[in-house]
Order: sequence, then C-alpha cells, then structure tokens
Amino acid sequence: MATIAIVGFGDMGEQMAPHLLAAGHQVRVSDISDSRLETARACVEVGARA
Repeated sequence: MATIAIVGFGDMGEQMAPHLLAAGHQVRVSDISDSRLETARACVEVGARA
C-alpha cells in the first residue's frame, strides 16, 4: 500500500488517518501545533509515524 503524509493534522486529518491506517496504508502525520500533535498520538499508537 501507499505511504500517505498528512501535513497539518487538523479536523480533516484527524478523521482520515484512522481510516487510512485501517485500509493498510502507512500514514505520517505532522503539525506545528503541539495540541494537534497530542491528538495525533492516538494514531501514532496504532501505526502512524509523527
């Protein structure tokens, strides 16, 4: 499967990342906001890379 990067882990990225992971894609997430990266940690715990 593809590696997909989500730059700017906002409302849309937060919803898309778990679905992409479940479909077997590798996901990388990035954001400049510490609070958004805290939200991204749940995706990192199940396989995304920050």
